[in-house]
Amino acid sequence: MSKPIELACGKLRLIFEHRGDRYAHRIVVQTADGERGWLSSAESLDESPWPTSPPLQQIHVESRDRGVVVALAVGMAWRSHWSAAFELDPTNEQITCDVACRVNTVPAWLGSSYELTSLAGWSVAALDDARLFTEGERITILPAVLPTQAPETVRWRYRFGRCSR
Repeated sequence: MSKPIELACGKLRLIFEHRGDRYAHRIVVQTADGERGWLSSAESLDESPWPTSPPLQQIHVESRDRGVVVALAVGMAWRSHWSAAFELDPTNEQITCDVACRVNTVPAWLGSSYELTSLAGWSVAALDDARLFTEGERITILPAVLPTQAPETVRWRYRFGRCSR
């Protein structure tokens, strides 16, 4: 089993861990009481053509200007290809996720799902091409629109970070 990939972003830490044929990811937050788990990707362990979260199978990390780090990931399930970019901005203590899926059949479902532990001062926000739903301890970010024909590339973006004041 490979070692986890751990990336620091101010008080946030993004951790990718290999599970089966893909990487799951989670975010922990440094609080006054120590480190606390905040979000964990909800992964499909079967071979579903439309998994609960993008099936990330390869990850490459690179540094950018001003201390920004980007984790670039790709994966595949059935005939569809996923890509994701996680941009860590330590100055603003936020992680922006940009996910895309090239579908070759009309999707039954697309999105990113997380198990959530509420932490005061931290939030998840859908950006303009996504919708966010919370149900109990699960948060789901979906593309604003699903395609009605294929092939098509679908994109959705969201951000983890400090709550707006």
